[in-house]
Amino acid sequence: MTKYSYIAKGNGKERIQDYIEAASRYNALELLHNQGVTVISLSENGTHDHDAADMVIMSRRRPFMGVALGEKAIFFRQLAIAMGAGVPLREALQSISKDVTNKIFKFTLKDTISKIYDGASFSEAMAHHPHIFDQSTIA
Repeated sequence: MTKYSYIAKGNGKERIQDYIEAASRYNALELLHNQGVTVISLSENGTHDHDAADMVIMSRRRPFMGVALGEKAIFFRQLAIAMGAGVPLREALQSISKDVTNKIFKFTLKDTISKIYDGASFSEAMAHHPHIFDQSTIA
């Protein structure tokens, strides 16, 4: 078992910084997901980019067509962690979308997943939602 350090947001949106023992990064993410927390940073060696994590947690809500910049930042951070742990893209998107509470973003992610299942690339699927994912995000 490996010891992982993590930074997460709890159900009450409080910041949690702790350790978890797991067989792999993927297993650690799964255990934390089952605890109902939103993982912002996960590290095997205990070092985190605290400034980036703090910025995501403390960012002011800047809504853009119903999805705040902070929500998108957390989404992409979770996606990067899952992909880095070897989780397949569709599985990672499905897992992350279950935790999204913003109805517009949840619909967008479900539609994006559907388009990927239909054979579109991730970029092509995101391009169908320019009000959520701008050109620099898609590129």
